[in-house]
Amino acid sequence: MAFALVVIVLLAADELRAYDATALLLGAGALTLVGFVDDIWGLSARTKFLFQLAAALVAVVGFDIAIRGVSVPLVGRVYLEGSMVGYAVTVLWILGMINTVNFADGIDGLAGGLAVIFSLVLFLVGIAIEQRELPLYACALGGVALGFLRYNFAPARIFMGDSGSYFLGFTMALLSVLGSAKLATGLLVMGIWVADVAYSIFRRMRTGTPIEMPDKEHLHHRFVAIGLSQRTTALLFYALALAFGSAGLLGRREGRLAALFTLGLLSLLLIWFVNRRLSRGTTSEGEGL
Repeated sequence: MAFALVVIVLLAADELRAYDATALLLGAGALTLVGFVDDIWGLSARTKFLFQLAAALVAVVGFDIAIRGVSVPLVGRVYLEGSMVGYAVTVLWILGMINTVNFADGIDGLAGGLAVIFSLVLFLVGIAIEQRELPLYACALGGVALGFLRYNFAPARIFMGDSGSYFLGFTMALLSVLGSAKLATGLLVMGIWVADVAYSIFRRMRTGTPIEMPDKEHLHHRFVAIGLSQRTTALLFYALALAFGSAGLLGRREGRLAALFTLGLLSLLLIWFVNRRLSRGTTSEGEGL
């Protein structure tokens, strides 16, 4: 509600384009309500996914908010404007970001803190590329996330639930698409959790577990399992998100691609490290028995 109020005030002051703001408020508002219903009464995974898909399609097809191009290593810039591939990739990006933020909301303060860092980096990128509207959206999102984080950081007194994580994920996804050089920024800030979601899908498919089944096997859960507190784990991931998100400020595309490659390797290393630590601990317990 606070985010919507700020956006509406900026619209009234003629600081934002009504077209983009309408798409953002409609999608984010609808998903917040869906998440609220799920938090109170519960919805099936299929129902929630269909609502997420509908919100993404309205933004992409109804309002033509789509990825215009991507940089592919060894190939260069691939332009997707007006193509079905561009629309499909954008829908997948929105769905992926919604669920990535939702999965990151597994320990106190993690998802809210990442939203603050994402907003800060996006604000600086918007200033650097001289885009007037992006810093305003970033300030609005970062402000509400920071206000919430005061009560959500470990030990948390309030929790965002699906209503909060859906709102953050959808808003972060759309702001990443609105303009150039920001998709990489979103990946750099959230890349470790994107890798964690991909690994979780692989892990569940390998074991025959339904993909939508919640568990306590995500990367942040496993760091807590090896002995770190929720507060320490959140601060560690804040530092990584801030460090790699800063690479989004690099002016050259090659620098951002190098940072993404490094982030991918680090994500694999972290997953391997916690798996090894936990398996070693399990083995030791078994030998003791």
